[in-house]
Amino acid sequence: LNQRDPVLRNLDVRKAIGFAIDREAIVKYLRRGFATVAVGIVPPMSWAFERNVFDFRHDPAEARRLLDAAGFPDPDGDGPRPRFRLSLKTSTSEVYRVQAAAIQQDLARVGIAVDVRSSELLTLLSDAARGNFQMYTLQWVGVTDPDMLRRVYHSKQAPPSGLNRVFYRNAEVDRLIEGAAAAVSDDERRALYSEAQRLIAQDVPYI
Repeated sequence: LNQRDPVLRNLDVRKAIGFAIDREAIVKYLRRGFATVAVGIVPPMSWAFERNVFDFRHDPAEARRLLDAAGFPDPDGDGPRPRFRLSLKTSTSEVYRVQAAAIQQDLARVGIAVDVRSSELLTLLSDAARGNFQMYTLQWVGVTDPDMLRRVYHSKQAPPSGLNRVFYRNAEVDRLIEGAAAAVSDDERRALYSEAQRLIAQDVPYI
């Protein structure tokens, strides 16, 4: 979720999107159970994985409440007019196009209109790297080292320097990640990475 976008920089909007999307249904029906719902980019098999973080449940009513609180009331209740419109970029792969359509339907139910735009992977990666998107879907593969948190979320890793494609900024997260890199014991590193994951989850730069 692009943190520079005037709508998506609102935390309540980002949380509303998270509550609106039925991730369990995506896992069950689109991935046929061969997946699990993620709580962050550090996977459960990593020694630094932190499960005790803010997470979403499928709750369209909470999504609508948050959108109202964010100043985006539904203009016609259950009518066809949306609260606002966003674009979602994804690849031309069949599974991702179907997944994007499911997300589009979930968000429509809470009053957010979504334009799905699919493109070849190289084009999608280029758009993501340049910040030319509101929302996009891609997949991290092979992440095991928690230093990935630095590359993806540290404020100095925004493109072209690193992989902070959503332009996320949190000074405390920067401090924790830097402290973990300099720590001399695994226990200290784990504690710092765990706190960083908790703060990142609360800020909802990704869902």
